[in-house]
Amino acid sequence: MRQTSYLASKTAYFDELYSLSKTSEEAEGITILKRQQVFTKASSKQTQKRKRGSEIKLVDEKDRIFRNQTFFYIPNDDVAKIRRLQIAKAQNYGAAWTKIFSGEVTHVIIDKDLTYQAVLTYMRSAFGIDAFPDKMVVVNVDYPMECIAFRALLNPEQTQYMVIGRRIRQLSGNSSFGAPEEIYESSQQKEPHREDADGRQTLPREDNLGEDQEQEHVSAKSSKESAGHPEVEREPSPRWEGFGDNEEFDEIIQFARETRLMPEDEGSNSRPSTAGSNEDNDYSDRERSPDRAVCRTKKRRLGLKGSFNQGAFSCMKGGKGTDGGENPNDEIIKDFMKMAAYYERTKDQWRNMSYRKGITALRRQTTKITTYEQAIQLPSIGDSLASKIEERHLNGRLAKLDYTNMDPRDIILQKFTKVYGVGSSQADKWINQGHKTLEDLTANVRLTTNQKIGIAHYDDFNTRISRSEMDQLAEIVKKAVNHLDPEVEVTIGGSFRRGALTSGDIDFMLTKANTTSASELLPFLHALVTHLTDTSFLVAALAVPRLGSDSGSKWHGACVLPASAVWRRIDLLLVPASEWGAALIYFTGDDIFNRSLRLLASKKGMRLNQRGLYEDCMRGPGRAKMTEGRFIEGLSERGIFARLGVPWRAPEERILN
Repeated sequence: MRQTSYLASKTAYFDELYSLSKTSEEAEGITILKRQQVFTKASSKQTQKRKRGSEIKLVDEKDRIFRNQTFFYIPNDDVAKIRRLQIAKAQNYGAAWTKIFSGEVTHVIIDKDLTYQAVLTYMRSAFGIDAFPDKMVVVNVDYPMECIAFRALLNPEQTQYMVIGRRIRQLSGNSSFGAPEEIYESSQQKEPHREDADGRQTLPREDNLGEDQEQEHVSAKSSKESAGHPEVEREPSPRWEGFGDNEEFDEIIQFARETRLMPEDEGSNSRPSTAGSNEDNDYSDRERSPDRAVCRTKKRRLGLKGSFNQGAFSCMKGGKGTDGGENPNDEIIKDFMKMAAYYERTKDQWRNMSYRKGITALRRQTTKITTYEQAIQLPSIGDSLASKIEERHLNGRLAKLDYTNMDPRDIILQKFTKVYGVGSSQADKWINQGHKTLEDLTANVRLTTNQKIGIAHYDDFNTRISRSEMDQLAEIVKKAVNHLDPEVEVTIGGSFRRGALTSGDIDFMLTKANTTSASELLPFLHALVTHLTDTSFLVAALAVPRLGSDSGSKWHGACVLPASAVWRRIDLLLVPASEWGAALIYFTGDDIFNRSLRLLASKKGMRLNQRGLYEDCMRGPGRAKMTEGRFIEGLSERGIFARLGVPWRAPEERILN
């Protein structure tokens, strides 16, 4: 009877508020709170059973980051399982949870499904206030969880902690974060999204249409720095559990993973993520407005099938990325490069490409980009990347990057994939078998010859080669080539040709006038390798083409300078003269620039690869090649650029990633 009476009285109270509401948004806010605070009471017996495991377990005094902080939750109950766990976790770290709203409240923690206007409607009705005090921190439920993960009170004014419909901007002042300024935004005024770093398909800006919708579908070779690491299709790995020494941090991450997509208990208005979604729901993401999806759909319908904007292609603009750290956005660029590398290791093509496009956009800027508003105006920068740029400026770091750096599985994955001859699929298998160190592999795993060499010279192969050392290596090879056949031409490709200060390995491209097939140069390659081995320059053969066969045109191995014990990876590439220009493009890179060229060729009914440019190439569904096409250019780099209508770009202008 008491429960029935309670429900009746609370329902009547909310019905009265609903009848007095003046806007649909106010009604929405009251409806949400009504569902979450009233109807969930119907299962009180089940709730009491759940609460038995939610007692406070205070952590060590030094780790109580919420000491002297008072939290007020909206909705302010622990009926829903997720909220109960969140409140208990905050209390474990020193927070006081109050059910009475007063001036003692330091933090207002708001459910992510509630809009700020709905919250104000509720506060006005329940407590008679129209706005929160300036000193009171108003954030969504992600904030306390990330504070716990990093054992610190983070800046609450970062965009990922915003409540829907409320923007916070840092104002000048003496406080640590500045006084907040509340700005209400209409979703109709926000620009539709473009492709985001977290994999969501979003709308490109007008000046970037054409390439970014299809570029990722182009099949591309791996960068030269990853040469010799064969890959096979990755098998799905099981949920990661238990690696690492920080059990408390593991618990936080596991809790975040489990509750991030979990629907609330009965009566809640929380919405679980769509089944089968590939979204990486990390903490920095904000809710997407339905209006943006509508705009995105409309914009796509406006595009004409088969039309494209050539000026929007990256190869048309070129780039001047450097290793000198002279870019005003160098700090965020380095962080984005680490994120891109993380997604490359985890085989997430979309996020990897999105971060790399963001890097390209930032490298073209002559001023430092610090705010969301500045970043969102740049080509290839979507909502998530713009938020991360602002977060990096305000907080001095990226929470997502900190998380990836502390991911114990990724730490081991990085170590294993740096072993020569080991790809991510093989590394995954070893990790799943329980191996954690190189010593584990040496003692317990059946390794190939190349993998044994990779472990024995692990540090050598993973230390970048300076430009001065590459000059010394080049001098030895060029002297040997000239001694054996003065008509053979030698060029160093890869990042060295792009002007990089360091490189992962060294690539020598060998050609001879009037040759039309790599097999014509195989006898010379055999003689060169024999000579360099006899002089102790070449110390290991890792991949060797067979003499008299067209099965390969590259010798791959290790070399060492005289009087040095450091091994370096080296490639000797055979290129016939008829394909010299196309090979220079391919082996110079970078890979984003090359993908852009190949996609442009495809749009023009052509095909570009390391052998040449072909026209009249027919493609079927999914852009599958149906005919080889007619060879039209391969000898000259400039000739290929001209045929495609792309301005000539010197090698140092092809750095886009």
